[in-house]
Amino acid sequence: MLCRNLVSVAGLAALSIASTMPRAVAAETLEVLADGSGDYATIQDAIDAAGPGTVIRIGPGEFREVLTISKPVTLEGAGWDRTRIVSVADENLELTPDVMHALGRILREVDAQTQAKVREAVIKVYGARPTIRVSEARDVTLRGLGILRSEEVRKGGFTGDAAVDVEDSSVVVEDCAILESPGTGLAARGESHLAVRHSLITNAWGKGGAITVAETGSFDISESEIRNNRYSGISITSTSPDIRIRRCRIHGTGWHGIRYDSSRPLIEGNVFSTTAVSGIYASGTTAAVIRNNLFHHSGISCWFQNGDTIEANTFVGDRHAEPKSGITQGLQVLGASNPTVRHNIFITCENGVYVGDIGGDRPHSKSSGAVNLVGNVFQDNERNFARSDPDGEGYASVPLPQGNREQQPSFIDAANDDFRLNDDAPLAAAGIGARNFAGTASAWPQQPEEVRTIAAVNERLGREPAVDQ
Repeated sequence: MLCRNLVSVAGLAALSIASTMPRAVAAETLEVLADGSGDYATIQDAIDAAGPGTVIRIGPGEFREVLTISKPVTLEGAGWDRTRIVSVADENLELTPDVMHALGRILREVDAQTQAKVREAVIKVYGARPTIRVSEARDVTLRGLGILRSEEVRKGGFTGDAAVDVEDSSVVVEDCAILESPGTGLAARGESHLAVRHSLITNAWGKGGAITVAETGSFDISESEIRNNRYSGISITSTSPDIRIRRCRIHGTGWHGIRYDSSRPLIEGNVFSTTAVSGIYASGTTAAVIRNNLFHHSGISCWFQNGDTIEANTFVGDRHAEPKSGITQGLQVLGASNPTVRHNIFITCENGVYVGDIGGDRPHSKSSGAVNLVGNVFQDNERNFARSDPDGEGYASVPLPQGNREQQPSFIDAANDDFRLNDDAPLAAAGIGARNFAGTASAWPQQPEEVRTIAAVNERLGREPAVDQ
């Protein structure tokens, strides 16, 4: 009897203790459906009602909304090709040529600060707003969504906003497609930490990605495709040491695949192709690491005081190309740039490496002639190493520094553009050239929205305007 009572007392005590302990609460799940039969009629209504950690599942269909997120939630679509969130301009308002002309006259009469305010006001009235804006929020995830900031491209500007705008927030974007923007596709600003995985960024009339995070912020994009953006794939103006672009396919840009200014990103394992000017344009006082990338008819331009480390890449040029129909030079070292260039392969380029001045009398525009070439391999280039011809226009070939050499690389299938090195190739064993970079085949079928930027890039490349469907 006593034992039975003791057991009962112990059980009551345990029950009492358990009742006072905090219980783990499962994250809430809300549903939004295109026909309005979900938990909430709109995605924004669900966001507003959601508690921290809520997963908002969005069904197939098109949702014409402008979303603002300022709390830790997950937006999960049915797939980037099934769930689309679209921001559109007011169809009842038209920015006519007469209005544009009048605005232009106004802007010429006011100072820069007033110009910025006028442009911002015009965007708010006439333009589509960012489709998704995340501000001062942590632990936000966007998954399985197609995202469009859709409106006609207007000549003359007023298109600075992004389709996805992240400010002072930590966000993960995965399995998404940013399919259209008259300005920027994806922007990260302030104290933001943005990770992008297995996603597509395409058809931005300006920049695919604009990364301006603070020094304490971060940006990491991997296993993604950045293509057919009219100006650049990704532009970086940040001093953060935590910016990484890894194993992405970057192609179809009217200017640069990646542009950064006085920054120090890690650019590793990517494939660059079909960039009208540069695969990478690196300007200012830079300290990037560019490693294990394939530059196929696409190269690197180092400007002013570039101090990058460029190692174990493969540059495949197009030395017989007509102007603007292919990149003819592998690496340009311009002005007072002094990059370290080691263990790379340069083949079929007009100039494997070129050293020269930058036009004009800007600071650091005159060539220092310094480039640290270490253990690189050259083959079938018109000139392996070149400088400006002192006797006139054009290029003058100069001898390769000791330790660099000509040697035929052993690629898996160069005739079919497979420029991976055979595993048993001597250069691979020596760590020379790119290996294990992103695949050259796209996992993302071409979208109808991309027609406008493909045509614009083709025009820049001097190609026929027709676009393959």
